[in-house]
Amino acid sequence: MKSLLILSPSKEMDFALGDQLPALDEAAKKILHALQRMSLEALAAQLQLSGEQARIIYDATQKAELPTAKAAADTYRGLAFRQMDREILLSPFARDRVRILSALYGPIAPDAPINPYRLDFTKSLNVDGESLKSLQKKNFTDKLAGCRIYNLASKEFSERIDKKQVARWIDVEFYTDPSMNKRAPSATCKKLRGQLAAHLISVESFEEKTFAAFHCDGFHFLPLDEEGRYVYTR
Repeated sequence: MKSLLILSPSKEMDFALGDQLPALDEAAKKILHALQRMSLEALAAQLQLSGEQARIIYDATQKAELPTAKAAADTYRGLAFRQMDREILLSPFARDRVRILSALYGPIAPDAPINPYRLDFTKSLNVDGESLKSLQKKNFTDKLAGCRIYNLASKEFSERIDKKQVARWIDVEFYTDPSMNKRAPSATCKKLRGQLAAHLISVESFEEKTFAAFHCDGFHFLPLDEEGRYVYTR
């Protein structure tokens, strides 16, 4: 049974050009073509963008199939990814055991070549008569079925996986109080997810003792609870 650590992607991206073809599976091609058929105005409205940002994303979408891609680890620049050194994310262990849940590319390894894009599951998108959420739920589930999943992704992305199709599912959550009544703020969670991922990859282990050894900003580990979660509190 293969163990995988799943992460959310980030909206912040490095737009520097690479020299590889993007890793577009069939689902990604359908989604991308649906986006490419939109006008600048329609895409801006769909993604709730305006001004120069809308133009940048429109141009990136039109050019997304060009051989200008680079590793996902070099493209995502959000808070969680800034906690992980490039060498860690591109290590053999991470390439084999880490998957980033992209709304466009599907579940991808950190070394998968991608072009910058903007897409998430907060807005509806019709892809050849099927919703983006439905299309990617099938894709995510097919690619992760039968694996043991350690979930460091946000609910928006992890919900796209049918938990009944995986061998085991362990959520990792962060609370600011020992009674677990108050979840840590979003920015704090992103930072902790990135630092925890870096720790797990560096040690090359997803054993409970490896999770237990992680301490950051006063957060400490609680053993597996009745809901099948690993919880950190402070």
